[in-house]
Amino acid sequence: MSASTDTPPPADDAKRIAAVLESLPHNAKLGIRMAELAPGRCTTYIEFRPELIGDPSRRVLHGGVVTTLIDATAGAAVYASIPGERSLATLDMRIDYLKPAEPDQRLHASAELYRLTRRIAFVRASAYQDDPGNQVAHCAAAFMIGSLGLSMRAPIRPMPGSVRGARRPGAREGFPGLDRELPYADFIHLDVEVEDGRALTILRKDAGNVGNPVMPMIHGGAVGALLEHAALMQLFFELGLGLDRRPKIVNISIDYLRPCLLEDTFARGVIIRQGRRVANVRVDAWQSDPGKLVAAAHAHFLLPGE
Repeated sequence: MSASTDTPPPADDAKRIAAVLESLPHNAKLGIRMAELAPGRCTTYIEFRPELIGDPSRRVLHGGVVTTLIDATAGAAVYASIPGERSLATLDMRIDYLKPAEPDQRLHASAELYRLTRRIAFVRASAYQDDPGNQVAHCAAAFMIGSLGLSMRAPIRPMPGSVRGARRPGAREGFPGLDRELPYADFIHLDVEVEDGRALTILRKDAGNVGNPVMPMIHGGAVGALLEHAALMQLFFELGLGLDRRPKIVNISIDYLRPCLLEDTFARGVIIRQGRRVANVRVDAWQSDPGKLVAAAHAHFLLPGE
C-alpha cells in the first residue's frame, strides 16, 4: 500500500504522539521537540547544547545526535500512519553526512513515509538547519510494524534516574581522557577500554539512554552513537591519531539485529579497508554474549591529510 499524507491526524492523537516522543528518556535527555506531524510526515528539532558536541575543535555535533533525531522523527512519521497501539522497531538506517552542522544553531529533522506494507515501513529523512534544501544529513530507513517495539499511543511509565555502570575489574582505559574530551561521549556515558590489544567501546547502563521504557530497551539513536563512536575509537587506536587529526565520518549503515536491553552494551570496530584518504570500518555490538549481536554497522571515514 502507499503511504497516505492527505489528512492530518486528529488533534488529540497528534498531541499524544508528540507527548510520547518528547517524553521518551533519551529524546528528553537530548531535548527533541515535535514541530509538525501529519500521516506519513513529521518534523522535529533540537537546540544546540555544548554537551552534544562530538568534535570540540570545530564544535560540531556528534553523529549520534543526528542519528537519534532522525530515528525519532522517522518513527513518528510512521506512527501517524498506522492505527491503534501497534508497536514499531527500527530495522536499519543508512545515514549520509553531507556537511557538518554549524554550532550554536537549531538542528531540524524532517521525515517522509514513502511506502507502507503490512509489516514494513520505508522512510526517507533529512537533517538541516536554516534551509531544508541545504541538508546536513540524509537517511533511508526501514521499520518493522508489530514487533517487540514501542507504541506511541500506549501509556509510558517513568524511568529511574541516570546511573552510570562501573568500569570492569582488570580493564584499562583505552585513551587517557580521550572519551572525556568528547562531550557527547561523556553525556551518554560512553567509555573506551583496551582489551586484547584492541579498542573496546562501552555504552554504560543508563536509564537516560532508553528509547522504549516498556521493555526497557536502549534507544536506536544511542546504539547508533555507540557504533559510530566505536568505529572512530578504533581508527584513533590503530592509526595512532589524536583529536588534532580526527577522521570525519562520511556515512554509516546500521542494522538492528536484536532488542538492546537496558544493560552495558559493548562494541568493537575492525578496519576492513584503509586507503590513503578513506577507511571502511565494520563494527559489531553485543551485550552479555558476543555471539549474539544486537546491532552491526559499516562506516566510511575521511582520513586526515599528512
